[in-house]
Amino acid sequence: MSMTYQDQISQAIMNSMASSLLGLYLHGSLALNDFVAGKSDVDLCAVVNELRNDQRQRLIEAVSPGTFPIKGGGFDIHIVTAEAARTASLPPLRELWVANHPGAGNFTSRAALWTTTCL
Repeated sequence: MSMTYQDQISQAIMNSMASSLLGLYLHGSLALNDFVAGKSDVDLCAVVNELRNDQRQRLIEAVSPGTFPIKGGGFDIHIVTAEAARTASLPPLRELWVANHPGAGNFTSRAALWTTTCL
């Protein structure tokens, strides 16, 4: 049996984050049963103890367009530290956002941005 697209993305995150990964959460339309195949993107949020530069680089390489194909609406990956996730303020500060969407023209990865879609 082949892995689903969200399972493939999850596996790339798990392999990249190794022992720092505390939790991996599906959110957005797929989690809310509002997913439209071929149109909606897959949204995942990873909570980590810390995000080292080598882990950041491994994840970016693992899901870059040259190694990871876009399917459907693509994906958004949000990485937050446990400390940021515990903070009562919204939105939590994310350490890294990695996204790839069809027609976007480029692969996106940004550090230290605010997000309202994670947690």
